[in-house]
Amino acid sequence: MAYVPDNLELMHHGQGNMKQLWLLAGVDAIATVRGAGFISNAKAMGMRVGDVLIYQDTATPLTSLSRVTVVATTGATLTA
Repeated sequence: MAYVPDNLELMHHGQGNMKQLWLLAGVDAIATVRGAGFISNAKAMGMRVGDVLIYQDTATPLTSLSRVTVVATTGATLTA
């Protein structure tokens, strides 16, 4: 499937240098979600390098924790 922007939610807005916590649910495998640019509107949403994403794969169900390593105009890249 594809990224659904309405499924991305900011759970905690970090103040200053504090990291933010995001929640995303979908049916894509975590390897796909961690791929470069999957979260295509990351920059517009305010995602920052070092932020943490909790991903809920609703098809398996599996929950994964990832860290944002790159935020570009084309989207975000995540790592385990």
